Amino acid sequence: MNTPDVSVILPCAGLGTRFGAPYAKELHCLAPGVTVLDRSLEAVVELVKSGLSVRVVVVIGPHKLDTVKYLARYAGTFQLVFVYQDDVAEPGLDGAIRCALPLTRGPVALVLPDIVVSGVDSLLSALRQATWRAGAWWPPRSGISACCGRWAP
Repeated sequence: MNTPDVSVILPCAGLGTRFGAPYAKELHCLAPGVTVLDRSLEAVVELVKSGLSVRVVVVIGPHKLDTVKYLARYAGTFQLVFVYQDDVAEPGLDGAIRCALPLTRGPVALVLPDIVVSGVDSLLSALRQATWRAGAWWPPRSGISACCGRWAP
């Protein structure tokens, strides 16, 4: 598995109790063949189309096997890494992020699987701004390697 240019944390371990459906809310169908999860990942797919290597770290719970199965359709698009969230030891969204961070490489973005953001280039712009503010060049250029979360010669 090659080292990604950017990582995305996708927290999918929640129960979605307010949603009240017998299935995960990220799998709710918005149009034929298009789920909320698909719309949430549009910006991530655009990162790949821009030439970046992307790792998506999916945080799951024991009740999310349908989501894991659904995400298999993206296996050829970006790296998929799954991590289990123990909701007792690491509860909530902050626990999901803590579970995922050790598996990330490069700049990290958080994409919530049940929120659709319009403007697919907004994720790429946000990553560029964040790394520019940190004094880094991004996307990485040849001859530049990652060091301590920053791009250095």
